[in-house]
Formats: sequence, C-alpha cells, structure tokens
Amino acid sequence: MDSMNGFLLHLTKSRTPHNDQLRAWMKQGGLWPWIRHIPKRLRTVPARHRLANKIHKLKNRVREIN
Repeated sequence: MDSMNGFLLHLTKSRTPHNDQLRAWMKQGGLWPWIRHIPKRLRTVPARHRLANKIHKLKNRVREIN
C-alpha cells in the first residue's frame, strides 16, 4: 500500500503530461480499489460457477425441446 501511494505521489509531482486514462486511474486511487475487492471475488467463485452450470443446463434443455 505504501509503495502504491508513493507511486501515485510520484505521478502527481512529475512534470510529464499524463494521458486521460492515467489521470482517471490516479483519481480513483490507482490499483487499491480493485485489489480490495479480490477476496469477495474469490469467495463468490463457487456460486458463480454453479450459476453458470445451471444456465448451461437450461440452454441445453431448450435446445433439446426445439
């Protein structure tokens, strides 16, 4: 976290122009918001996998009926 804050401070102090994408990324806090949600994404993997399997089975049943 400290190294990321240091990097963002470095970017704000640098004299080189930043593109719009980098500027938006800096405004959002950089990589930290994305990293913060990784545990939730990992916890929901099994549920999302089950849901995808159910959708796949439903699609197959619809194809069989037609």
